[in-house]
Amino acid sequence: MDNQSCIRKVATEMFGESFVLKTKQVEIIDSLAGGSHTLAILPTAYGKSIPYVLFGPLMDKLNPETRHMTLVVSPLKSLMMDQMRRWESHGIRTAAILGHSGMDMDRLTENDLMNGERDLIFTSPEAIMSPKWWKWVRKFQERICLLVLDEVHCLTKWGLTFREEYLRVHTLRSRLTCPVLMLSATCTDRMVTAVCENLSLRREEVKIVALSPDRPNIHLEIARVPNKQEALGWYIEELKQKGTRARKTIIYARHIDHVSELYLWINESLQKDGHSTGSEQPCTVHNRLSEMFHASTDIDSQERISMNFSSKGSTLRCVIATIAFGLGVDVPDVDTVIHWGPPSDVLSYWQETGRCGRDGRRGRAIMYLPPGSVNKRWLDDEMSDILKLSCCIRQSVLKALFVPGMEQTREQVGPCCSVCDTVNH
Repeated sequence: MDNQSCIRKVATEMFGESFVLKTKQVEIIDSLAGGSHTLAILPTAYGKSIPYVLFGPLMDKLNPETRHMTLVVSPLKSLMMDQMRRWESHGIRTAAILGHSGMDMDRLTENDLMNGERDLIFTSPEAIMSPKWWKWVRKFQERICLLVLDEVHCLTKWGLTFREEYLRVHTLRSRLTCPVLMLSATCTDRMVTAVCENLSLRREEVKIVALSPDRPNIHLEIARVPNKQEALGWYIEELKQKGTRARKTIIYARHIDHVSELYLWINESLQKDGHSTGSEQPCTVHNRLSEMFHASTDIDSQERISMNFSSKGSTLRCVIATIAFGLGVDVPDVDTVIHWGPPSDVLSYWQETGRCGRDGRRGRAIMYLPPGSVNKRWLDDEMSDILKLSCCIRQSVLKALFVPGMEQTREQVGPCCSVCDTVNH
């Protein structure tokens, strides 16, 4: 039986006869089975976790004398916990190494880890590099059949600023003899080179499996505006008129001060309409129509806002946020993403834009440029070019995010962007 037939057989055994692997998922697993380091750049909701979940059982079938383990390094606890819950429901023995000492996990889980009884292990870069868990890596290095680096763009984009330990995962890679699977939804060609360099890999030895990150269901708009009322007045009226039926919206701002300013302005504009209340209900944090979210928001509030906004039919309709409301946020029914001023680079713009229309609905991404918001000193060249509005916004973004070998996906359906709208009319 060849590798691809075996891959499909394992998938059927795990997920049932009706489960069908996607072409790129098979390509990734086949590449890893051949021993190749693999970088997968695939759109949100494509199913990037399926290959690493299937790889261990595949290796068990191909090499039954060894019980194989998969180690997944992820930048966010919320991402890890979501994946753990998902795969445990399929009967996979998972664990999460989140702290340096193991005090954060129950005794059974720790004992199972120390005895090699868990098959899919999630960890943060900080935890796995600590002395206790580094010793664990050395103990089981021959059984770890795959090292997964999720959100691998953190190696280059955020590593220096937010996650310095992520830059040290090359030490982990050099300790293990298994292939590495690097995952991201968006990555520029320059970042691919940087990721390979940071992992001490030659780019030519890395198999790249990539699909265009286009989101044809999202209409893109950029507009210069004189003030908040001119830009956001339409949404204030919608919140007043429709309340909890208003379009679910994320408003991104670059700085905490801007987030606070927008939040206060929206609430002052809404006044008594800022809460969804019945005749007997008091105004509380649980029935607000809008909230703000940033790195300084306390953990309890972050969890409350994320849970409320994620729930279908939630009272919360608008979150004003920094990039902190980004990684790990998976809300399928967001209708609109608004940028108050431009992000510093195309990658951030596209990742934040991709928060809307995840369930396939028609989404709307609007970038408002108020006075003083465009400063070329903190914009990269691609973002500066897009703001000239001299050509299609979508094509400019996709050109900036193109990686050699990337496969194009669907053609544009419906209106494309505000630049194309002007040309067509």
